[in-house]
Amino acid sequence: MKATQVNLNVVARHEIERVVGAPLEQACTLADLLRRPDVGYAALMTLPGVGDPVDDPAVAEQVEVSIKYAGYIERQRDEIARALAQEEARLPPDLDYRSVRGLSTEVQQRLNRQRPDTIGQAARMQGITPAAISLLLVHLKRSLGRGGRSVTDLAVPATLESGLARLGVPLPDGGREKLAAYLALLAKWNRTYNLTAIREPERMITHHALDSLAVVPHLPARAGIAVLDVGSGGGLPGIPIAIARPGCARRPRRLGEQEGRVPRAGGDRIAARERRGGRDPRRGSRGARKFDVVISRAFSDLATFARLAKPHLAEGGVILAMKGVHPDEELAELPGDVEVVATPRLDVPGLEGARHLIVMRV
Repeated sequence: MKATQVNLNVVARHEIERVVGAPLEQACTLADLLRRPDVGYAALMTLPGVGDPVDDPAVAEQVEVSIKYAGYIERQRDEIARALAQEEARLPPDLDYRSVRGLSTEVQQRLNRQRPDTIGQAARMQGITPAAISLLLVHLKRSLGRGGRSVTDLAVPATLESGLARLGVPLPDGGREKLAAYLALLAKWNRTYNLTAIREPERMITHHALDSLAVVPHLPARAGIAVLDVGSGGGLPGIPIAIARPGCARRPRRLGEQEGRVPRAGGDRIAARERRGGRDPRRGSRGARKFDVVISRAFSDLATFARLAKPHLAEGGVILAMKGVHPDEELAELPGDVEVVATPRLDVPGLEGARHLIVMRV
């Protein structure tokens, strides 16, 4: 239902008003309509051209509940993930609990004596109240921020690991630490340069890291492919792809003249060198590099993206456009020399909205 759109040119206005109760200003999916309070599954499936309803009433009810309450269900999952993340959050081994404001002297002495490794261990200690755990979490958040890191580190173990498992995307050794370091750096510099509207660390994991990594299973499987990231902005999706597939995208590039470096655990760095579209200034026009994959995330309409990507595409390469709802109108406006190979739906853990990947060749 998330992929089926109600075509306003096919469905009569009075039919839509009969089911929805009001006219529609633009095309939307069946799932969007079902989220409305007064719209039910049975009535919705009577619209012309939307397909056959399921026969089992119990299944139909489950479909309606899962779509209508998707936001609530996802928030509950996020709360569970945050709780697990707090459980696994590590306490600095050199932390002097006398520096944690608000803790009673007795609690400070108990923690300094027993030295728990994680928040979960501290919470299970005798005499450690939920209020004391809250004070510890506040202290950790403040100290991480002062150190140039982010509270993202606290949420990575649960939120990221469960998301990667659902996506079926394993990270190489050290990949989780690199990704956490990148997100911490993104959060830090976002306060200065406004790189993204998303500022909550947990949402950066779902809406940036996992959203970018959802395309990894759709990349060519062979090693050593070159990837051009167009309109990368803060390094998305190029840097997460480079972390997950270090053999294929060591130097993701974008339309923008800058170079970003992301520190990883241990002090060394991964680099993302980026340049403007057109000729690479380090090479002649005849030696301009070609790429096996040209990818963008929320960059432009498909026709514009395909036109800009074509000069940079190697023979047999693919153009990948990351989109939200299925872009039927944009697909219809593609020129004849652009072949649409596939339009798979991307199931991104933690995201309610639709995500699609448009795979093209020229």
